[in-house]
Amino acid sequence: MKTKILIVGLVLLLSGVVYAQKTDSNKPQPKQGVACGIQGLTTEQENAIKGIKKEMHELNKNLKADRDIKEAELNKLMIQDKPDLKAIDSKIDEISAIKVQIEKNKVHSDLKIRELLNEEQRIQFDRKMQENKKAGCTEKEGNMMENKSCNHNQGQGGEAPMDHKQCPHSQDKK
Repeated sequence: MKTKILIVGLVLLLSGVVYAQKTDSNKPQPKQGVACGIQGLTTEQENAIKGIKKEMHELNKNLKADRDIKEAELNKLMIQDKPDLKAIDSKIDEISAIKVQIEKNKVHSDLKIRELLNEEQRIQFDRKMQENKKAGCTEKEGNMMENKSCNHNQGQGGEAPMDHKQCPHSQDKK
């Protein structure tokens, strides 16, 4: 068992990840949090966060599909020889309502995650959320769509927006 832990530690160290952890069988073992860039998450916290994210992703996946359909319908309305302004306005309202619900789902998800964290973890979480906003990244981890640019690295020595595979929020990262 100790040999496995040592090997895993060496592999992580060699891959450029700093990983330090004391073994104490009486306490839950914190490990570097994969979720939301938070360090020191317990296994229970990580599993709960993954569940919250999965639920939000499923809700928003369906809403985004609906939004895409409505946007296609809007495009169809707009290219008519005699566009119906009322129908166009109505479609824009439908699209806006979906976008609002997507944003609400994201915020509700973040608040649920935040409730699971201790004070130190909340500070890390809040800092990460603010960094994402300042970087101009509008997507959460794992939600960035293919071929979409992200300004995530601007202001941090980055020359240009990352492509979707480089952004920490990319689905292709995993």
